[in-house]
Amino acid sequence: MVVFILRQRGPGPLPDQVVEVVKNHPGLQIIERSTKMLRVEGTSEDLQAVTDGQLGLQFSEERQYSPVKPFQESARPPRRKP
Repeated sequence: MVVFILRQRGPGPLPDQVVEVVKNHPGLQIIERSTKMLRVEGTSEDLQAVTDGQLGLQFSEERQYSPVKPFQESARPPRRKP
C-alpha cells in the first residue's frame, strides 16, 4: 500500500461527504485528517475511483524529504584582522 495526500483545491474545507466516501471505501484507510487534506493509504486506482467527478480534489503520492544539512564549520581557523 502507498500513502497519498488528497487535497481540496480552492477555498473552504474538505467536504464531509468526500471524507465519508473515503472512510467507507474498502481499499482506502484514512491515516490523518486536516481541514483541507487527508493522508490516505491505498492504491491509486481506489483513490481515482473516489475522486472521479469530484471537482476541486486532487491527490498525489506522499514524498519524504531528508532535512537540510546544517552549515559545516571550516577546518581552518578564522583570519585575524591586521
